[in-house]
Amino acid sequence: IDVQLNAGVVTDTEVNAAAGIVQSKLNMTIAATQAAAPSGTAAAIQAANGLASFNSADFDVTNGWVTLKSSSVALSDIAQIATNTVLGNSTLGVANPTAVAFSTVVDAGGGIKKSQYSTVGFLRRTGATSTSDGDYVVVAGSAGSSSSVGVGEVIVRDSNGDFGGRTVDVSNIKIDTNLAIDTSTIATGGFIRYYGYGSAGGVLIQDGSLAADKKTAYWNNAHEFKTQNGLSDAPVTCSTLTATTVQATGLTTGGNTTAGTITGRWTLTGTSPNESRLQATYSADLAENYEGDRDYEVGTVLVFGGEKEVTTSNIKGDTRVAGVVSNTAAYTMYEACPGLKNLVALQGRVPCKVVGKIRKGDLLVTSGIPGVAVASNGDAKVGSIVGKALVEYDSDHIGQIEIAVGRT
Repeated sequence: IDVQLNAGVVTDTEVNAAAGIVQSKLNMTIAATQAAAPSGTAAAIQAANGLASFNSADFDVTNGWVTLKSSSVALSDIAQIATNTVLGNSTLGVANPTAVAFSTVVDAGGGIKKSQYSTVGFLRRTGATSTSDGDYVVVAGSAGSSSSVGVGEVIVRDSNGDFGGRTVDVSNIKIDTNLAIDTSTIATGGFIRYYGYGSAGGVLIQDGSLAADKKTAYWNNAHEFKTQNGLSDAPVTCSTLTATTVQATGLTTGGNTTAGTITGRWTLTGTSPNESRLQATYSADLAENYEGDRDYEVGTVLVFGGEKEVTTSNIKGDTRVAGVVSNTAAYTMYEACPGLKNLVALQGRVPCKVVGKIRKGDLLVTSGIPGVAVASNGDAKVGSIVGKALVEYDSDHIGQIEIAVGRT
């Protein structure tokens, strides 16, 4: 018996729900691309669609639910956009990404608008939290100098790599890795120290509330003061020298006739006869000031008497001899002498007024002519000797010769 089903007579309700129909027996098409979604009746839509499979590199499928894998879309799969643009959202709210031009990324993004600034310089943020345009300013830059310090500007090195200004506030200064300038404190103040090479020695300028702390110290094993060209030693000018040891080739007040002062007790020390001494180049005597009844000329012979301490005598061989007035004393005493001071030579050589015949080495006494000496001719009493002649003299007129005083 040949039994056949007529076409189109089997309905859905007549098919067993458990029936497994081999997929190859279904008349289905392979899914294809099309310009728009299918429309029409369900049969038409179903006929337009077909079976599809998904690239396991790009998709995950679970129970028919298809999802994109994370980071699976290649850049080449994204639609191309216009030149010099980026994908973004330039609106002030949530929106789909669009192509945003490079030139408007900062501007349209609510950041710094470069068109806002017309000056040259460095952009500086002034607000800590806000990103508004008012929170940014342009700061100019320059190398600066002592005459044009560039207040509020950023330092920019000049063509030589240098920069200038007026005030630098730093903790210390190093030069070629060596500490050059630094400060420190003391009990009553502090000091600035200028170091030598290798950060050793140097000059220490100190100040404090105590007078003893207001000083400058030179830290080294020796100190030289040179002229500006460095070819010779330079003089040092100061009001007071106070030290346990002062070594110098010369001490001067700045001029031969400029007065200076030595205060304290000073001692010449040494281990040999010529090691320490005071010596005068041209000054030739030791003298002391005495108050006179008048101001007498150099070379005048004086005796003790008169209205004050010393005066002249008209007595030959007067035993009250004080000495001869000097102006070349190497060492003078009693500068505090009141009234009319007469510097009288006590020891050494001095010019002296003389008259008559005198031989070298003769003892000189008062002559009877006020202020003038004469040879004693062997008749000299104690206290009458003015000095000894150092040169010959023979004249009835009053002249001057050099004599040695302080000899008997």
